[in-house]
Amino acid sequence: MKQVREEWKQIGEDVSRTVQDAIMTGDYRNLSSQINELTSRVFDNVGRTINASGITDGMKDRNIPGYRNSVTGSNAYQSTRTYQYIRNTNEARRNTVPQGSMQNIQVHQYNPLYRRPTATKVLSILGIVFGFSLFGIFSIFSLIGLAISLEEADMIFMAIIFGLLALFNGSVGGVSVSKANEATLFDKILRLLGDKTYGSIEDMASMLNMKPEKLKKKLKKMISKGWFRQGHFDSEEQTLITSHATYQQYLETKQASLEIKQRREEEDARINAEYAQYTPAQREVIQQGEQFVEEIHRCNDEIPGEVISEKIERMEHSVSMIIGRAKEEPSLTSDLRRLMNYYLPTTVKLLKAYADLDKQGKSSENIEQSKREIEDTIDTMNAAFDKLFDSMFEVTSMDISTDASVMKTLLEQEGLTGHSFGSNTTLPL
Repeated sequence: MKQVREEWKQIGEDVSRTVQDAIMTGDYRNLSSQINELTSRVFDNVGRTINASGITDGMKDRNIPGYRNSVTGSNAYQSTRTYQYIRNTNEARRNTVPQGSMQNIQVHQYNPLYRRPTATKVLSILGIVFGFSLFGIFSIFSLIGLAISLEEADMIFMAIIFGLLALFNGSVGGVSVSKANEATLFDKILRLLGDKTYGSIEDMASMLNMKPEKLKKKLKKMISKGWFRQGHFDSEEQTLITSHATYQQYLETKQASLEIKQRREEEDARINAEYAQYTPAQREVIQQGEQFVEEIHRCNDEIPGEVISEKIERMEHSVSMIIGRAKEEPSLTSDLRRLMNYYLPTTVKLLKAYADLDKQGKSSENIEQSKREIEDTIDTMNAAFDKLFDSMFEVTSMDISTDASVMKTLLEQEGLTGHSFGSNTTLPL
């Protein structure tokens, strides 16, 4: 009895290893023949168990040759090619499986983010073993029934019944293989994720040699089954997120991005409305000028000296007044091309050079001389900008002078000059 129990244990281990090998490798081509051979061992062991337990009459005497042959011949399976194949495959797999991957699986086994599909694996193994085993048995019975039905027509019904049972068990085995593959895919995904709580579906699909859409469907199914306990997708369904906390961060980041985009659109709308009255050329000059004003202000923030800062503030004010005048009289923008294309870029370049010299941390005659030259240049530019701003009112001053002169002439012609307007006087019509 002890030997029989050990053989049963060996058979169970062989069945488990055979199915596990098929699942891990994804190769089910030899599974049916291996299961059939293991099934034969099962039936052999059933007979030996019955004999060993003394239930079968006439086999209680251990000296009976038939009984001895049935027991001593039980180890013959170990010399078969199937047994050798299973043993060699398992040994090779134990030697080649990377240690890190098995450790990752062990870590994820206790991770609250995931639920290991242990029950699915067990049921899949049972479904594969019994499904394909019974498929083979009932297929044989069906074929036997068909052969007998050629002589006895009544056996055709039994052949059909066995055939249907074979189909049913074959479908059970096929579904079990699919579920086993799904559980294996889940383990692979966990290994790819590692410690991360998110992963690109496209990247994972490439590593798994799958199409992204197919992987996405598999992931959705795993989430619905609860394997990913906190599973989510991003709004574009391009990223798998396996943590509520990470998903919340994603939502907050997305919301912040939407708010920034909305503010940018509102600012663009405001700018478009503000500059709608200008031609594209006028708008370009005005916007360039405003950008230079901001650049001059930033340079002033980087330069700590009070004297130079006052000069830069004066420059910033002058340029702002020039741009403001151009916005009031867009026709003047055509006269500011040289200012935008040369004077202001050169001025900003000099200010940045001054800031760099000021950051050297130690002074020298060359540095001080360069700073003085830049300061003198700024004074020259300020005077030029003031003159430019004044010239922008030249036409307006001429118009005002002309209007005043015309008004004075009209008043003289009407005899209104020198007339005293009292409370009792009336204006001539």
